[in-house]
Parts: sequence; C-alpha cells; structure tokens
Amino acid sequence: MCEHGINFIKFMQNMIFSRIIMWAEMQERRYLVKEFPDLVTFDRALNVLEIGCGTGSTVLPILRDFVLRKACKSVGSAMTADEDGRFFPFVCDISSEKLPGWLCCSSCIDSSCHRPKYDFYPENGNQFHCVNGMDIVTMIFTLSAIPPQYMHHVVKECFSVLKPGGSILFRDYGLYDMTMQRFSARQKVGERLYQRCDGTYSYFFTPDVLSSLFKDAGFVEEENHFCCVELKNHQKQIAMKRVWIHAKFVKPDGPAAHT
Repeated sequence: MCEHGINFIKFMQNMIFSRIIMWAEMQERRYLVKEFPDLVTFDRALNVLEIGCGTGSTVLPILRDFVLRKACKSVGSAMTADEDGRFFPFVCDISSEKLPGWLCCSSCIDSSCHRPKYDFYPENGNQFHCVNGMDIVTMIFTLSAIPPQYMHHVVKECFSVLKPGGSILFRDYGLYDMTMQRFSARQKVGERLYQRCDGTYSYFFTPDVLSSLFKDAGFVEEENHFCCVELKNHQKQIAMKRVWIHAKFVKPDGPAAHT
C-alpha cells in the first residue's frame, strides 16, 4: 500500500477514535454526585456554575439527583421540602472574556455575599442584578481543552465569582491516560499537549502542575490526586486504562479572598 493510503487510514483511525471519546464524554456523568458529595449534601440554597458546558452532561445528573432527593424528603415528611435547600445551576462556556459580573459583583465580595438578590428579568428595568456569587464551580474535562497559556486566566475568573469558602470541583485527563497514548508523535504540540484531528486540544495534567496553577490563582488545595480506572470493552476483550486527575480547591475566607 502506498504511503498516502497508510496516512489516510491512520487519519481515519484517529478521527474515529476522537469521535468515540467525544461521544463518551457527552454521556451524563452520573458518577459526579458520588465522587463529589458536596453537590448533593447541603442544607441551604446552593449556586453551582458549570464551566465549559456542552451538552449539560455535568449539570443534568446533579439536577436529577437533587429532584429525587427532594421528592423523597417531601414524601417522607408529607410536606414541601425546605426552600433553603434549593439548587440553582448556572452554565457557561469558556471564553477569553471575563465571566458575567452579575455572578458575583464586587459589592457582594466586600460584604461576604450577603447582599440581597435581585430578579434577573429585563422587564424590571435597570435594576442592579447579582446572584450573590457561586458556592461551587465545576470543571469537568474542560481545562484540558484550553491552551496552557490561557489556563491561568480561566482559573482566576473562576476564583473571582466564587464566594469566600466556595470550591472548585475538578476532574480531567491525567498523564499517561489511554487517550494520550493513542496520539501520534506528529500531534504533539507542546509538553503534555496534543492536538486532535478536528483542531481541538487535549492537555494531560499531573497533580503538581494542577496544584501550582490553582495556588497561583489564590486557591487552597483540599484534594488533588490521580484516579486510575481500568475499563473493559467486553465485545473486543480490550482493557482500557484511564488516568484522570480528581481535585478540589477552595477559595479562602478573609483578605485572601479579595486577591
């Protein structure tokens, strides 16, 4: 077979593999409520921001679990669930711009987010709008798609909209994950950085790199480790070794929260 034919076959194999990985990532991430219990164990109104939403695969399983828990609580007590336990999801994609100011304004930050809420509807005229900041920001297989030179900007923006004491829940590709080993040498465009055939990027983290990135933005590290899982394709009898980074970073209270 000629060289062009071999290159074409390799291109198609990489393209098909990339599509399979993307399809798998778009499935609902039902493991989140188990891996991150902060998302469902709360007794107050909770603002959660999903960064890098594509199909809602992160926020939908959280909403489903929340609704089921509320239903069980209501049935068990024969009354409506406490309003303070409400769950407010917000979703946005990555951008070079700043996150919307109404997620957490400077007035809220200065007053530890005790400023009263305002209705966010156009018919209310020119009232000031703010949702009092985020309790949790989720970054699930998002940051790895950002070129490394822009990662600090994304993390700092997340820091700016979190309430003091709020946290980032993080999961992404780890070094030597199966997807990394599938890339060819020609697709490597930087240290632990690869480019897919469709032009998107994939970065593979280590705990040390991730720790440095978030600490530089002002966060305190609570969890940060590799998560290694071996999955099996029963049809082809192939073992798939996955390596992810699982982490939780918290925005500190006090003066450090304003940096």
